[in-house]
Amino acid sequence: MTDAQAIATRPLCIGRFLIDVPADAKVVWTSTDTHAAGEIAAPIASDERGFQRLITRTETELRAQTHYEETTRFKEVMAPDQTSRVFVYRGDPIDTTGFQLDGYVLKGQTVFKVRGFANNDLLDRAKSRVSNGLRNILPRDIWTIPTEPGFCFDGGFLPGGDGGFEATGVQLTFKAYPGLVVFMETRVRSASPVEEASLIERTDAAMKLMDASDKPTVLRRRNDRSVAFGTAEEVLWKHRQGDHYTLKGDVEMNGLDGATDKPDVAFGIVLDPPKDGTEQPEEGAVLRLWDSVVESLRLRPGAV
Repeated sequence: MTDAQAIATRPLCIGRFLIDVPADAKVVWTSTDTHAAGEIAAPIASDERGFQRLITRTETELRAQTHYEETTRFKEVMAPDQTSRVFVYRGDPIDTTGFQLDGYVLKGQTVFKVRGFANNDLLDRAKSRVSNGLRNILPRDIWTIPTEPGFCFDGGFLPGGDGGFEATGVQLTFKAYPGLVVFMETRVRSASPVEEASLIERTDAAMKLMDASDKPTVLRRRNDRSVAFGTAEEVLWKHRQGDHYTLKGDVEMNGLDGATDKPDVAFGIVLDPPKDGTEQPEEGAVLRLWDSVVESLRLRPGAV
């Protein structure tokens, strides 16, 4: 059995926010996209020789890819400085309306990749954005908490105050909780003329489509959960499978349009049965961990 109350936690920086997670938490996936840079991929450990091999291989592969109308998908490679390159190429073999941009930079012993896309008439702006992103990215140990304005991502930090559009996602696993995955996402909210269905509305619609004999138990269904700077909806399902059980759930909170310190926030939880027949973590401990992570959400000091 696992008692979440007895496990030490430490803060993890995600975007401009902090959450407290068990000390054995492992980040297994991240996603980062910002107007100030582009889509930032997970960093790769490398030295200068490995970086040069990567650049040579990438250029060779791109130049070899053909295009239906333009002979080759490759357009150009830019060198903002000695340790960075930006490749510009057509996104697929027939597209003539826009370009994909892949930027690489070596910072210390780490290679960061930034991706972007632009229509033909906005290509210069996209090249500038990706180049600036490569120049501004700073390496960061994942457990280091910056104190200046900016945006944390796995292995790195992008300095800056109000960066316009920002979105990030992280997936966590825990050694003491086998089979458990917790997700967190933030996205700067933009005004939309289309009203999207809420979490509870989507859940109710899904429940209606389920076979009555196989419906999960709804552990929580509420729209008044207090989280960070607002009120969130929460839904938690439990499904019994023989000697084991599964849990699935979400917390969703709407942000304020254009506010980097008040974005849309979503948490997700999935607990799958063990594949080797081992004992699952106790349900109460899992829910205590879930609650403690969600309730720990706060804006990082100095983030904006």
